[in-house]
Amino acid sequence: MILLVGNIKGGTGKSTVAQTLAVILRMLGFDVLLIDADPQLTSSDWAAERVSFIEAGGKGVSVPCAILRGEISTPLNDFKKRYDHIIIDVGASDSVALRHSMAVADYMVLPFRPKRRDLKTLPKVVEVVNLAQALNPGLKVRALVNQCPSLPNRVSRILTAKDTIRAWGIPTLDNVLFDRQAYDDADEDGSSVWEFTDPKAIEDATAMVHELWANEPSIHAALQRVGAQA
Repeated sequence: MILLVGNIKGGTGKSTVAQTLAVILRMLGFDVLLIDADPQLTSSDWAAERVSFIEAGGKGVSVPCAILRGEISTPLNDFKKRYDHIIIDVGASDSVALRHSMAVADYMVLPFRPKRRDLKTLPKVVEVVNLAQALNPGLKVRALVNQCPSLPNRVSRILTAKDTIRAWGIPTLDNVLFDRQAYDDADEDGSSVWEFTDPKAIEDATAMVHELWANEPSIHAALQRVGAQA
C-alpha cells in the first residue's frame, strides 16, 4: 500500500499524521518506508531524531525514511516492491511531487483543520483530487479533521468542518484528531504519540487508524490482535 498524506494548504498537520501512521504500521510488524517529499524536511528530520531517541534508550521502533523530490512515481513504484507499506509526506502545494504521488497511491489522507482558511481551499483540492482519480481510479481519498479544539463548546466547529468537506464530495473520517500537546512533545525528541503516554491522544489516534484501515484486511487484523491501544 502507498498512502499519501497531503494537502495544498500548509499547517494542517500533515507531517505529524504521516509519522503517526508510519509508526503504528511498524509497531504492527510491517516493513514500512516513510517518504519525505516536503521541501521543509520535517519528516526526515524527525526520523533522524528518532534514531537518536532509540539509541539513547527510548522506547520505539525505527522508521526508515527516504527523501524524494519532483517526478517521484518511478522510485515509488520501485520502493513498492521492497516494502509492505509506504507513507508519503508531501509539501503543502499543488506540486509535481503531489501529482506524481497521487498517480500511484492507493490512499490519500487530506488533513484539514476546522478553520475557515483551510476549508476555503476545498474548490482547488477537489479539482486536484478529481484529476488524480481520473488518472488513478483506484485512489481512495479520505479527509481527516485534524488539530481539533477539545473544548465542548467548540464541537459545532468540528461538525461544520465535516459537513463542509462532505458537501464538496470528499469522504471524511468520522473520527478526528484533537489538538493535544502530546503530539508536539513527542515530536521534539523523535518519538510519536504511540510512545508518549497520553491516553486521550492514543485513543484518538487508535480510533482514526481503525476507521481508516477498516477495509484493509491485513492491517485491520493486526490492529485487532494488538487490542484497542496499539
